[in-house]
Amino acid sequence: MKETVFTIQPTGLEERIHVLDFLRGFSLFGVLLVNMTLFRTTIFEYPRRIFDYAEVTDQWIFLIIQIFISGKFISVLSFLFGLGFFLFMERAEQKGLSVVPLYRRRLLYLLLFGVLHLVFVWNGDILHTYALAGLVLLWLRKKTLQTLLRWMTFFFVLSAFMAGMAAWIEFWAENMLDQKLLQQQAFYSMLAWETYSAGSFWEIVQFRFFYELPNLLVSLLYTIPFVLVLFLAGLYAGRRNIFRDIEGNLPFLRKIWLVTGVSGMVITIFYVCIELGVLQPGLLQAAILLEVNKHISAILLSFFYMSSLLILLASKRISQMVFAPLAYLGRMTLTNYLMQSLICVFIFYGFGLGYLGKINLAGVLALTLIIYTLQVVFSYFWLKRFRFGPMEWFWRRLTYKNI
Repeated sequence: MKETVFTIQPTGLEERIHVLDFLRGFSLFGVLLVNMTLFRTTIFEYPRRIFDYAEVTDQWIFLIIQIFISGKFISVLSFLFGLGFFLFMERAEQKGLSVVPLYRRRLLYLLLFGVLHLVFVWNGDILHTYALAGLVLLWLRKKTLQTLLRWMTFFFVLSAFMAGMAAWIEFWAENMLDQKLLQQQAFYSMLAWETYSAGSFWEIVQFRFFYELPNLLVSLLYTIPFVLVLFLAGLYAGRRNIFRDIEGNLPFLRKIWLVTGVSGMVITIFYVCIELGVLQPGLLQAAILLEVNKHISAILLSFFYMSSLLILLASKRISQMVFAPLAYLGRMTLTNYLMQSLICVFIFYGFGLGYLGKINLAGVLALTLIIYTLQVVFSYFWLKRFRFGPMEWFWRRLTYKNI
């Protein structure tokens, strides 16, 4: 009898769960907007409180971004990464292939993309964090649903604790340093501004490598537990088949929508009261409470957004037509994410247009809308001609090579 040879290939259009593409495309807007607020200045001078902005318009835009967008949309992408892992694992097992070596190779190349992006393009890369945290998914992939929930709770508490610790360390660094260290910090800030606003490509790369990467690597102690909460939530949703039977899971989704909406609103009101000075804890307590609050609200409101969108998509055909263009972006998430960074580098860095520090938040919002719209159009025409986005195709070729 002839031996059957099992193969696995990149996901075809008929296999895609289209609502995932809607969600990915939806989240890319928030990711772009938040990232542009970071690109417009340096890592040493990024305003963290509402009254760090002089213009009233910028103050309100900052508050809206912090309440509704910051951390929420990257949380959606993180959730979808965990769900994507489940779908990948399911297809591989159906073909009789071993998940572990295949997915390790996929993560290895994602780590390579992330490191290249981090070093040569932008210090805000998330891909390397996804690749490192993704190894935990392999370890937990066969655990029961109850065990997954326990691990989610553990990483949730750990990441909240690390967020508070990060705020405490940052407060200590800003308020307890002696004069010599303060002068050194001021020198780094000035050097960053001069390098990013007037430096060449290689000068910026060298500055990022020697002065920024050490701090960014330490931040993995916070970011990895944070994304693991969402990764495991996505794996849990995949195991429960929520996205394959949205209508059948509407009671569960409505419960998630209500719980996360109400709790997210309460936490958000608490955040606004501290930010606007209605509540006035000590400076250290305020810094810690704000950071932990932003962390928790990012997770809660990301679930609220996703459940809201799923309920809309399940109940109204017109909503599916409205969100349909976003699916083109979602099918090219990796390409569009990296493209956003390259566009921002060109706009803000000295070897490009050099608009570092010259665009307020209102201008950032306008640019975000323009770039996002152009990406929708670009993705539409690209996918009319090609099956996958360029980076998606390249990543898949590397993952499935020799299989």
